[in-house]
Amino acid sequence: MNSQLKPLLIALSSLALLACNDESQVEPTAQTQAVTLNIQPIGTSLDSQTIDPIITSQDYVSFITPLSGQYQAPKIQTQQQQNSDQYWFTVTGKALNQGIQLPISQTNASVRISPKQNKQQSLTTTSIDSQQISFMPVNAPASNKTSQYMENILNADKLATAGIFAHSSGFTLRNSAPIGLYQMLVKQTLPENAQYIINVKEKNSPKQLSLTAPLATSQTDNLTLSLTLANQALRHSPTAMLFDNHGNSYPLSVTKQDQQWQLTLANGAELPTSQHLMALEINTNEIIAGQLIKRSIRTAIKRYSHSANIDQQLQVDWQQQLPQQLSFNLDIASASRFDVSAVITGADQQGQEVSIMRTQAAQWFETGKQTLTLPIDQALISQMQLTAPFRVRELTLTDQGQLARLSYQAYASELRLH
Repeated sequence: MNSQLKPLLIALSSLALLACNDESQVEPTAQTQAVTLNIQPIGTSLDSQTIDPIITSQDYVSFITPLSGQYQAPKIQTQQQQNSDQYWFTVTGKALNQGIQLPISQTNASVRISPKQNKQQSLTTTSIDSQQISFMPVNAPASNKTSQYMENILNADKLATAGIFAHSSGFTLRNSAPIGLYQMLVKQTLPENAQYIINVKEKNSPKQLSLTAPLATSQTDNLTLSLTLANQALRHSPTAMLFDNHGNSYPLSVTKQDQQWQLTLANGAELPTSQHLMALEINTNEIIAGQLIKRSIRTAIKRYSHSANIDQQLQVDWQQQLPQQLSFNLDIASASRFDVSAVITGADQQGQEVSIMRTQAAQWFETGKQTLTLPIDQALISQMQLTAPFRVRELTLTDQGQLARLSYQAYASELRLH
């Protein structure tokens, strides 16, 4: 062999060897996998009703929050519970001058009378002088005096000076005052059509009205709740009303289904579209041990338009045997800014499920089929030395425009590259 060619052949052989080594170190080709999500039907159809969004940003943003430790499923609060030991109702000045009846079931009950403010009537309504109030048991002897039953009598000036219940007046019942039905009459002449709110609070009464209701409900769904009085099921249908943020009221029809009460808008009425909370008010009248018990309760309810769903098909992109990103298909019925978040877990060497990260992304979408991609931090998975099966947990779809959670799935899918 020509001595001049030998060095050239050696160099070419070395380059060929390096090329082989480089080829063996090429990263595996990225893979895409279709996964069916474990999404349970929520029983709510999509609602295309448009609500002016609170958040209108069009940009795509994503966040990853590192987590650690053995995975513990959180307790998601979807229900609220309220208790009431009081009742209230509205009367006219004419009714107060003629006399009204108040059932009292607890000693030391307090009674407050306040002028009612509405669109047609300002707080210039005449305040009531507590000294002009007659309050005695029904059928009490004519010789009895109001002072036998009332104490801590407060007029509007005293309450206003204390900075509470302006324009109101009130009193409490004496310890010696018997429970039962009372007659309250205002001797002071009042405008006949003026409206007043009567509020009776029976502090520490065991006869409390308990309400369990959802924190939020779709506008296309009926409102279902549970009610008990003194830990007993109600025997009579309560009355119910919704109030919007402008003070407008919407009567509700109430029907019993098993042990719960279902509320629907009366007479086919419709609520206006709004991102604001609404107030739900319930009033009951029950007879317990031969005694009339009145109770009122009010709580806030979020009514939202069910504007989007997550489809069952999930696209998973893999790189180096690790998930790289998750692409969720969304069915959008009403344009808004939507947010999808999920917790990603993996298995440690003992096979225990460990929290890795929370991944979250948000973007504005118009109506139709859309895709939102959640990133996954592969370096974090490698650093924690976790392996498959990876799991998608706490999958949440939120309409940021309404500040409303549309769906939640505690366990959505297992990720394993076959």
